[in-house]
Amino acid sequence: MDTWIAHLKQEDPKFYPYDGNSYLGECTKEAFEFSSKFLLKIGPKLPNGEVIEAGRSYNSAAVKMAEFVRIFPFKMEGTMEKDKRSSGIKILTSVKEDISQAIDHLHNAVS
Repeated sequence: MDTWIAHLKQEDPKFYPYDGNSYLGECTKEAFEFSSKFLLKIGPKLPNGEVIEAGRSYNSAAVKMAEFVRIFPFKMEGTMEKDKRSSGIKILTSVKEDISQAIDHLHNAVS
């Protein structure tokens, strides 16, 4: 996430090609959706509730990434205005926190 955020902060457009940004957004959203569904499905079968909490954190990240994808829909060409990039940076920063929490919960689940 840090590298992605850093690229969106750049003023030089070579650092944020639209197609790569929108594709990465869509794939990341889908990965978080799949992770959430899987963890929420197996979580009730495991002790201590940490896996369920990890699933909830991934779900929160997926919901936020859906907003990112709304701003940058997957296609080969689009616009990357500064206000859109700023919104994307805010979303990715928040998603980074969700993923950190999810990883902490998974770590606690196996500790």
